[in-house]
Amino acid sequence: MNIEHKQAAEVAAKVSQAAAQVSAKAASVAAKEEGKALKDKVADKVGDIKDNLQDKIGEQLNDPDSALNQVKEKAGNVGDKVKGVAGNVLDKGGDLLDGLADKVHGLADKLGK
Repeated sequence: MNIEHKQAAEVAAKVSQAAAQVSAKAASVAAKEEGKALKDKVADKVGDIKDNLQDKIGEQLNDPDSALNQVKEKAGNVGDKVKGVAGNVLDKGGDLLDGLADKVHGLADKLGK
């Protein structure tokens, strides 16, 4: 009878080991499925955020009073002012160079006499 108990214990151990392997495999499959579901959920949420952001940007672009368009307009005004100042600086610089050239010619004429 001792041998029967030992064999029964070995069979029970093998059954327990097989059950543990099946349980581990089932847990692995469940974890993968849960991970895929979470991934899909995150992808959907990111897609929703992207769509919402595109809608908001579209609204900003189409609304002349939007903050985005006001910033663009002010940036354009600043750019125009910078161009104007640069043009004035170049004009005044050109005038100064013309005046200096006239003086140099006048001095050269005086020295040549």
